[in-house]
Amino acid sequence: MLVPTECLLYHSGMDNPWLNLPTQAPYLLASDCDAIGSFNATASANHTIHTEMYPEPFIGLPHAPVVLLGLNPGAAKEELQPPKNPILLQAYADNLQHIITDIPFYLLNPAIGGAGYRWWTTKLRPLLRRYDEHFLARHLFVVEYFPYHSHRWSYRLPFVESQHYTHYLVQQAIERGAVIIVMRSYRLWIQAVPHLASYPHMYRLNSPQNVIISPNNCPNGFAKIVEILDTKCMHERSDHGI
Repeated sequence: MLVPTECLLYHSGMDNPWLNLPTQAPYLLASDCDAIGSFNATASANHTIHTEMYPEPFIGLPHAPVVLLGLNPGAAKEELQPPKNPILLQAYADNLQHIITDIPFYLLNPAIGGAGYRWWTTKLRPLLRRYDEHFLARHLFVVEYFPYHSHRWSYRLPFVESQHYTHYLVQQAIERGAVIIVMRSYRLWIQAVPHLASYPHMYRLNSPQNVIISPNNCPNGFAKIVEILDTKCMHERSDHGI
């Protein structure tokens, strides 16, 4: 099991199954093993679930004011090797335990870099023109519909028990009034969290194929994100006497 570091923890009202993730590959929760094993037995190379990679069911802090909803984390070829960057290894562990760190959305940390950093800094470029990486990393939370990595998404992927927890975190985001952007597969997310359908602060992208968070791709949602983050930025400056 992962061992917590001496940091503050975010506590949710539901047990976090990711505290029980093995410390060696395959990185697979016991509750998800049978479903993933059955799927991988017949899956193509593009759709195989890569259990040698750390799962990323979510990235960032669950109480962040902006929540982005994806499908599942990708699997770039360079990431199929066991990670050696100690900053990344610690970030994986801290993230799955909801430990509050300086850069909780760790794929915005330039000291980590890699394919994930390049992907997210591209998709968030319009926001990064307004806010620095450290600020944005504290105020964004990404939740993946399915927690494990694959090269491509497959609609044959099974439901796994750990998804109950991530869907619960989205329901909590609704209850606290977060801005929620559905990046991909609105239909699946509405099935998983029905309250999203009538939630007034939920926004969709004009192009879910190109999930850049921009004024053109998500005009109303982008404006709402800026409104929320500008307020956060102003309060933080005031707290620091700036």
